[in-house]
Amino acid sequence: YELYDPENIELPVSYNSRDPFFEEDWGRVVVNNIGEEGVKEFLRIYYASVHLIDDQVGRILEALENSGKKDNTIVVFTADHGDMMANQGMIWKSTRAFYNDIMKVPLIISFPAKLKPDRTDVPINLVDLAPTLLSLTNLEIPPSMTGLDYSEFLLDPENVLPPKEYVLCERIQSNQAHTRDRKNAGPGSFAIMSTSWKYIKYADGHEFLFHLSEDPEEISNLTDKDIYADKLKEMRVALKDKLQKTYFTH
Repeated sequence: YELYDPENIELPVSYNSRDPFFEEDWGRVVVNNIGEEGVKEFLRIYYASVHLIDDQVGRILEALENSGKKDNTIVVFTADHGDMMANQGMIWKSTRAFYNDIMKVPLIISFPAKLKPDRTDVPINLVDLAPTLLSLTNLEIPPSMTGLDYSEFLLDPENVLPPKEYVLCERIQSNQAHTRDRKNAGPGSFAIMSTSWKYIKYADGHEFLFHLSEDPEEISNLTDKDIYADKLKEMRVALKDKLQKTYFTH
């Protein structure tokens, strides 16, 4: 395929927008070592891998169509993380960063019996998937689930508002006992995001503020801009409130 010819692969807009805060991250170190030629080869392989996955998803959908069960089957396509794909001069997920290339993963839900084809830019957490799917199938949502139910919004997005404004993403150091007990976990770094804004606070106190509507490539950190001082305060409070509503006490 011509698309996978390295000579025809273009580097992303933010390839040279390299915030020094991430200079020691492995994803940046690798890019610095392999150069543009190596990065284009990486992207060529990545695109080919995505094409392969797309072909296999097509086989599943074709089997559902042939079985006559397509309309009554929920199909979800998503991922647990993204890939920097040379954005911000990094590859893989090997970075502390909370750029959208890592945070914003595909989320496609097909349920022809109940959902009409549509798309939305409303951010949703992956923990919201379980309660949403349970509700769509008329099953009870256990009270222990912390995710939110988006089923009513998906069924009628023109008349029903989504249940929240911000989504949360976190990186938590494991506790010394190496268990899943978060109460004794190490310092955490957090990000919250709406359709227009993203705020990030790292464990060392370093902060980022991006106006996603005007800066979708997340190049300009606005934390030191006086004109955005009020927005920065607002997002700090929003993150604190978000954490207080979870089991975190940071």
